[in-house]
Amino acid sequence: MLRTATERNVPVSGLAEQGDADGVPRLARVARQVAAADFAAVYLALALDAERAR
Repeated sequence: MLRTATERNVPVSGLAEQGDADGVPRLARVARQVAAADFAAVYLALALDAERAR
């Protein structure tokens, strides 16, 4: 996905490379955990809204 963005001149920033967790800075690990929780919260909110609409 990063390659496609780069080819199309879309600015991206990366926290750390995938792979070995020992070499990943603490901030990058925390950011990934927060991002996963954030996505989960959005999907749960969308599901709840869909249920209320029924």
